[in-house]
Amino acid sequence: MKITKLTAENVKRLSAVEVTPDGNLVVVGGANAHGKSSVLDSIMYALAGATSIPSQPIRTGAKNARIVLDLDGERSLTVERTLGPKGGSLVVTSPDKATPFKSPQALLDSLCGKIAFDPLEFSRLKPREQMERLRDLVQLDFAELDRQREEVFSERTRINRDAKAMKARIDAMPVVAPDLAKHVDVSALMEELKRRQDVNAGNKQLWVADINANSECKSRKEAIDIRSAKIADLEQALAEAQEELGRLSAEHGKAQARAAAANAKAKRAVDLDTAEVEDRISSADAVNTRIRARQERGRCVAEHEAKVAEAEKCSDRIFAIDADKQKQIKAATWPVPGLGFDEDGVTYRGLPFIQASSAEMLKVSIAIGAAFNPVLRVMLIRDGSLLDAENLATIAGLAEERDLQLWIERVGDGDECSIVIEDGHVREEKE
Repeated sequence: MKITKLTAENVKRLSAVEVTPDGNLVVVGGANAHGKSSVLDSIMYALAGATSIPSQPIRTGAKNARIVLDLDGERSLTVERTLGPKGGSLVVTSPDKATPFKSPQALLDSLCGKIAFDPLEFSRLKPREQMERLRDLVQLDFAELDRQREEVFSERTRINRDAKAMKARIDAMPVVAPDLAKHVDVSALMEELKRRQDVNAGNKQLWVADINANSECKSRKEAIDIRSAKIADLEQALAEAQEELGRLSAEHGKAQARAAAANAKAKRAVDLDTAEVEDRISSADAVNTRIRARQERGRCVAEHEAKVAEAEKCSDRIFAIDADKQKQIKAATWPVPGLGFDEDGVTYRGLPFIQASSAEMLKVSIAIGAAFNPVLRVMLIRDGSLLDAENLATIAGLAEERDLQLWIERVGDGDECSIVIEDGHVREEKE
């Protein structure tokens, strides 16, 4: 369906124009502020309705404005919209229908796609918006896959953060050689030390007993000598002295026996070495600390490896989600071969769309506009002055190839212009 005739009165800068387009390209030329933009605005106001009409759409000095569009294709429609200071009206009729349509704007909305009034809008959208628009077109809904991917990505980020912290902790730990077989039993060493100390204490008592016995023996001998010396002088105490002598002699014999036994034991006594056990006790804490450090490091290494493995599983899940997306993307029907998208936005021939040439952007944008508007094949291009001759030729070829009617606004009145607007009217003859 295309426009076969446009009539506009008092719309913005237009006084009264009537345009009967011929061909797929309608280039509306003219100087600035003469009304060429108003021609394209008239089409948009007539079709898009209240959402597109500004607060002052009527030409200064006029009371009302009127737009009539004749549309023809598989069906024929006449769209008549009037604009007044208090609103306006819309009537849509068809030769096949005796009365006007009851919901005219709803009918027009069903004919017009999202970018019917500016197909090049797609090339000006942000990458994320381009991707959403393209997804709508090819009917790819990745909302659930994106949610899953974001969830897995966040989980992998957390796991990798934990693994990185664990790796830093491992790197800060000392590396303990595995030559330490087991913990040192300090309590057993303490028992061994006490045993040896008890033996040495017993030996000390034997040596003291030996000394005491020898001392006793010596003192007894001295007593005998004293008593013997007094015998001569103590005649009267001879009997007692002799008795005392006998007793002392007996005790001396016993003392000699004890001294001999103590001496024999003292000679057999040998001190045990305590330094070695004391050294082992002193080093036991250091050894056990190193063993615990080695065990803790091993535990951390195992935990880090588990984190890395868990992160790899997340990466596998992300890869599977991305592969599913690519499978759906590959199976989709694209308006232009080579189109696609990745996480960053739309791609064309494997590269970001923003890197495409101006000709490629024109081709893709118009193709997408055409795909969004399968019924009404009318599109408006407002920045036609930025298009050089080569781009105009490209657009003309695309319009013919895709059976589109492109209305292009362009400053100037060159031969490429289909009509020229001058002072709100169509200039009948160009200089």
